Amino acid sequence: MIALLGQHAAGSLQRYDSFCALLLATEPDNAVTHNNLGLLLAIQGRTSEALGHLYQSVSINPNDPMAFFNLGRIFADQGQDEKALENYGQALRLAPTQFEIHLQLGKILERQNHFAEGKKHFEVAVEPKPGSAEARRALARSLAKLGLEGEAQRQYEEAIRLLEIQRKFASNGKTKD
Repeated sequence: MIALLGQHAAGSLQRYDSFCALLLATEPDNAVTHNNLGLLLAIQGRTSEALGHLYQSVSINPNDPMAFFNLGRIFADQGQDEKALENYGQALRLAPTQFEIHLQLGKILERQNHFAEGKKHFEVAVEPKPGSAEARRALARSLAKLGLEGEAQRQYEEAIRLLEIQRKFASNGKTKD
């Protein structure tokens, strides 16, 4: 799910893991801590434990879209698309304009060859974040699969332009217009 962590980051995660455990010992119904610990455990590859904390989080606060989103990410990473879609759907009902939910929903639908549905989510994802190269590439893929080559090409070109800007920024610390 997440790139390999360096030893320093791993040590920081271990300390945060201990902190969350202490916090839950004093506040066992803290939904945010259960959610954060679930993410931490998922990063560490401890999926079963992660799911337990994320389920605990949504049982405490069933109106937290990010807990459902995080459940969706774990299921998506495991290839359990139906469970991922169920949790992403719940997250979307709670936060209908959230960029990352639409992006991930679109990816799952695309993986299932539901390109028209995926395209709709990618379009919604691009709207609030027009500078997202990832969303533009995803939209371009769906457009191409739907036979809309001209629009797909425009989206790919915009994604490339955005990536070039990001690279310039990363190498120079600023962009040049």
